[in-house]
Amino acid sequence: MQPSPLGRPPAGRPRCRPSPGAQCDGVPFAPFDRCLEHLSGTEIDQAFGLINPGADIDVRGTRLSGKLLSRLAAVVGNAAGEAVFGTAKFSGALFDDAASFAKARFNGDAQFEDARFHADVTFAGASFSQDALFTGTQFEGAAIFDSGVTVNGSAVFSSAQFRGPADFTHARFEGGSSFNRATFSGLAGFTGTRCHANADFTSTRFSAARSLGPLAVRDRLLLDHAAFEEKVTIEAAASAITARHASFAGATLLLGYGDVSLDNITTTEPMTVIGALPELAAGGLTPPGAALPGGAHPEPTLLSLGGVDASQLLLIDLDLSECHFTDAFNLDQLRFEGSRCRFAEPPRPRGWRHALPPTRRQMLAEERDWRSGRRRFSWQPRRHPSVPALEPERILTTYRQLRKAQEDAKNEPGAADFYYGEMEMRRHASTTAAAEKLILTLYWAVSGYGLRATRALWALLITLALSTVAFATAGFASSQTVRYLPVPPSRPGLAAAYQQVTVAGPRPGWLSAFFYSLHSSTSLLSGAQPALPLTNAGEAVQIALKLLGPVFAGLAILAVRNRIKR
Repeated sequence: MQPSPLGRPPAGRPRCRPSPGAQCDGVPFAPFDRCLEHLSGTEIDQAFGLINPGADIDVRGTRLSGKLLSRLAAVVGNAAGEAVFGTAKFSGALFDDAASFAKARFNGDAQFEDARFHADVTFAGASFSQDALFTGTQFEGAAIFDSGVTVNGSAVFSSAQFRGPADFTHARFEGGSSFNRATFSGLAGFTGTRCHANADFTSTRFSAARSLGPLAVRDRLLLDHAAFEEKVTIEAAASAITARHASFAGATLLLGYGDVSLDNITTTEPMTVIGALPELAAGGLTPPGAALPGGAHPEPTLLSLGGVDASQLLLIDLDLSECHFTDAFNLDQLRFEGSRCRFAEPPRPRGWRHALPPTRRQMLAEERDWRSGRRRFSWQPRRHPSVPALEPERILTTYRQLRKAQEDAKNEPGAADFYYGEMEMRRHASTTAAAEKLILTLYWAVSGYGLRATRALWALLITLALSTVAFATAGFASSQTVRYLPVPPSRPGLAAAYQQVTVAGPRPGWLSAFFYSLHSSTSLLSGAQPALPLTNAGEAVQIALKLLGPVFAGLAILAVRNRIKR
């Protein structure tokens, strides 16, 4: 039954008539036309005499004292002293004194919508075979649902008000739980709580809660639009965790397993998000069920920080391979820590490119999505096709901001990867001039923007090989050899005379060409080069070698330094 507006009983529902012309909100308690509150002692005895354990109970809108509730629990009690209800209808009931449903069993739906507990109430150890409905219920004192409370249906606390402490320690909700739009004015205990479906805290307000969890959720943990007015620690393992538009006064989130969405969260104090899989697993806190839906993996995956002030965030040990950072601001102040904090990586190429060495670098999901749309045969399909792919100009800015964040954290290798991505987006941006694109392309090809030592070494080796061929074939001139040739005497009887003549000798061979190329490329480090005759082409090759050799060697050294610098 759906609650009526303002907690009033629905129109057409039977109502108690305590006296002629008078009427209350209570439902008549069979076999009388008055509610349980307005029955005499004899009538109560008579009505209770008709009730057995497991009977359906309807006391909607009735004011129940502690004594009356105790008597009711006694008449539905079994031999073990447990109160056993069939379908229990307590909607709109008012409990004046402390109420106890400890270890009670509800074999049908338990309806407590718009009920009001003026003092403490306990459901410790109670079991609900179907739904437990507490929509709009007001708990003025402590609300105790601990000691293994089990709800086999849905546990609905939507719009409930907990003005005292609320304890759901080790509660088990087989059909999920809903606390959306509820208000927790006191402490809220959810240690060891387990939900086999969704746990919905959408638009819930926590005024004094300093912790939420540890709790395990089979499907989704929903914290969208929730408000935490005190600094809070949230520990949760779920297949999906969303906190879009949630507000915090500082928080520590220890999360496991699920995809995490933190779009448009606000926080007035620093906030830390930790992938706390080992800590949660050590405490036995894993999502219920043998397998996670959708192939979920143990490490929490942060999906987006859109609209978030990143200056307040510290991310530790999170999978950031699917995270979109572009719509966040103050990204240059975002902090990363932990050995398991990782970004996306370029996939292995397909086809003939698979034989090439794989490229290893940290990549943003934005770049991967952009490349997936351009090179469908080489890049894996996008995981979230509903998120529009961005242009290189916007991705370039994101890379630049995150590079600065890594540099400020003294993480030079991470900053180097983001610098590589920044240069890649700059090379592909439509706003980059053609001449600049050519320079960037050459810079990428020969050294990976000064970050790939092997490319620079290969460029040096290829240059040496080509110059060796050039010297051996067209770069060396023929050597000059001096010979003394006999000159015929002018008249007989004179002594023989000889004439000094310069003739062409052999050209230097391949080995000489190689060593001459090596000397030319290392001219800044080596001594004087051997004097070999050069053609004009050879002079040009030598000049090119003296320029390119030190450049390629320097790029290789720079690349190694950038990868190992801390």
